[in-house]
Amino acid sequence: MQLQLDCEMPKLYTGAEILFKCLEEQKVSHIFGYPGGAVLPIYDELKNHSSVKHILVRHEQGAGHAAEGYARSSGKPGVVLLPPDQVQQTLLPH
Repeated sequence: MQLQLDCEMPKLYTGAEILFKCLEEQKVSHIFGYPGGAVLPIYDELKNHSSVKHILVRHEQGAGHAAEGYARSSGKPGVVLLPPDQVQQTLLPH
């Protein structure tokens, strides 16, 4: 005799999906940065979230300055999205 269970597996979310869910909960409308390396899955997910606009910067320091200026002028969160090696070299204090 076989036992059948009619239950569904819970949906598994990717890290990128979780990140955008958090950004949307915090009412983030703009992120500043550029794609590369480990953040490419996040950029792939960006196309599914029209409420978040990406501002492409030319330099990683520009992303930090743009996000800070945006936060100060709008009162909204200023979010930077860069590959991890760029964050360590540029945005974190030495």
